[in-house]
Amino acid sequence: MKRWKQHITITHFAIRVIEVERVANFYSKIFGLKSINDPGKDRGHRFTDIRVTMSILRWKISDFYESGIEQLAMDHIGFRASNLNSFIRRVDKWTNENPHIAPRPIGFTDKCKAGLALLKRSPYAAYSLTDPDGNLTTVFETPNC
Repeated sequence: MKRWKQHITITHFAIRVIEVERVANFYSKIFGLKSINDPGKDRGHRFTDIRVTMSILRWKISDFYESGIEQLAMDHIGFRASNLNSFIRRVDKWTNENPHIAPRPIGFTDKCKAGLALLKRSPYAAYSLTDPDGNLTTVFETPNC
């Protein structure tokens, strides 16, 4: 049987919450998810099914200073690429060929700037970009993914 090979895969998604421990306990107890707690600088909790990791991150109003009060919601979607430089070239290629699907500039709003500052604390955010609607995505390199 031939194994399916994908060069870019979803690795994680993150949600921001006020009570990190309480929400982490919910996913642990209700869904039986095991913590892999690699907290990084963001001091979040992480759960995985081996393929995709859910990160539960602390929401603090001070992290969004001057960007407005944000509702608690999904924070970003993370991807893994077998070669980060190749991925960046792919983004550039498609941005030039089809500007309609080009990422927005990452600092186009105060919310994005605040989100980018928070992403710098993440162990999974070597490269960050937004989709055309401004939703943050991150990409990091894992050879042989």
